Amino acid sequence: MSQSEGGYFLFEYEDNDAAIAAGRDLWGYPKKFGTIELTERAGGATASVVRHGVPLITINCTFDGTQAEPLKTTPHLNIHIQPAPDGKILNKRVIARDTSPDFQMTSCHWGSAAVSLGALATDPLSPLGPVQVLAANYVIGDFFATEQNGWGKTIADLVTNGVPAGGA
Repeated sequence: MSQSEGGYFLFEYEDNDAAIAAGRDLWGYPKKFGTIELTERAGGATASVVRHGVPLITINCTFDGTQAEPLKTTPHLNIHIQPAPDGKILNKRVIARDTSPDFQMTSCHWGSAAVSLGALATDPLSPLGPVQVLAANYVIGDFFATEQNGWGKTIADLVTNGVPAGGA
């Protein structure tokens, strides 16, 4: 696998401040606070994210067995930016993080889904609305970030000490 192959999060919503801080500060995940609801029902599930009172993501999944080839989303490729106190960028790097070996799947339900995306000025999701949803899967599992798989690896330095890498 090349170093540039993996998944990137445009936005990642959490409802726990510690999870937001750790993921954003250590590894560069673009985490933001949102109110998250997940409701399981007979034959399906509904998930939603609301931020500042605006519904940003709503997914209604029906477990009808519709399947598609799973996407390769690991390692996660994050742009980790460390600002300097004077407004410049102290460090900017690409970090690869693959915690998938530490995930143990308990169940997976495949199906079809309807997706609705909203927007805020800071979270412009609606222009990214799905053209077609090929399939959806609802996964439940156990995760623990071990010492071996929990840390990220810097794969590219983009800016150091306010100067682009390799430049003056």
